[in-house]
Amino acid sequence: MIYPFRNTEADFLRWCQRLLPQALSDLESFSKGQLDIHQYRELYDDAIRLKRQYVTIGLYLDPMHSEFFTKVLLAGKMPDCSPIERELYREIFSIWQAVCFPQGKINIKALDSVLLGGELKRLRLEHNFSTNQVANLVSIAEKTLYGYEEGNSLPKLDIFYRLCSLYSVSASDILGVAEVPMLVNVGSGVYNHV
Repeated sequence: MIYPFRNTEADFLRWCQRLLPQALSDLESFSKGQLDIHQYRELYDDAIRLKRQYVTIGLYLDPMHSEFFTKVLLAGKMPDCSPIERELYREIFSIWQAVCFPQGKINIKALDSVLLGGELKRLRLEHNFSTNQVANLVSIAEKTLYGYEEGNSLPKLDIFYRLCSLYSVSASDILGVAEVPMLVNVGSGVYNHV
């Protein structure tokens, strides 16, 4: 792991103030082509892992917690000692622990159609194809391709495979960008979304 951290308050603050910003910066460098994904695969995968954790944590936060998380913790400020800020900090720390160190839960990956669509669009533009060209090459309607790229729908497996072939990338490379964790409770043989 490039960005190692433990289940401690000190590492929670380090995750907020140093590791996450560095991971997001690295991902921006990858997206601009300043870093090669294939050459720095471990760095890329770990940066994606931290971004997924950040996105997942954000899903659990109401506006007040979200503002505190963004304007205080991620901004590198220390929370003051007011009872409200202590409570906000404690609750966000608990969410961080549950997301980053799930116990009694398993992490199942799901696809985010918006992330997948963004990656498909990025690859199309990188290869200097128009939507019309790609649609004709993979035998789909241009409107369908647009729906994939906008994240309105996911491509069927055979279409997805054709797109991977056209862009000369592996399915796992594209899926790695679009995967999001989905924690589920383990117990009595039934899996419930958390």
